[in-house]
Amino acid sequence: MQMAQSGAEQVKEVKSRDGGMPAVGGAALAAGVVGAVISGPIVAVGAAGAAAYVAATRSDGMGEAARTVGKTTSGAMTSAYEYNKEHKVTDRAYLSAKEAAAAASEANAKYKVSETLETAALQTAAAAEKFSKEHHVKERAAAAATSASAAAAAAMENAKAADSKYKISSQMSAAAASGWSSFQAKVNSTK
Repeated sequence: MQMAQSGAEQVKEVKSRDGGMPAVGGAALAAGVVGAVISGPIVAVGAAGAAAYVAATRSDGMGEAARTVGKTTSGAMTSAYEYNKEHKVTDRAYLSAKEAAAAASEANAKYKVSETLETAALQTAAAAEKFSKEHHVKERAAAAATSASAAAAAAMENAKAADSKYKISSQMSAAAASGWSSFQAKVNSTK
């Protein structure tokens, strides 16, 4: 019982603050949208909750800022709702989309677009398969891949043999270490 009374008192306090509950809701909405855009739905939920908490409970600059954003967001949403109600934007958009879908369906039925595209795709696939069989494309591609793999393996073995004989890796490592030491010495001497 005491918890419910405490909750009711907190709601009264929020309503008495600048902007009231719409400011809290607007702050949560704004933070949720920004969180969703930046990092996705999980961050959006956390950001919305945090903004609502700050707007509802804090009396300092953070709370004021959250309520200001909330009031602005709430006002913008109310204005958008009223504009839509007056000019029927969503109704018009829905009807336009419905008419466009009907026109596309009618054009498809009249000109058999789907059937033509399907036939063209099937004919193209059949021609490609025929070409592949006549010219042994799969077999030649497999042979080329095998040959390239063997050449790469041989090149690797030759590189390992050259490195072993001429100690290329060791010399490169020593040169890099020497160069790095010289660089560090010059940097340290300019301090």
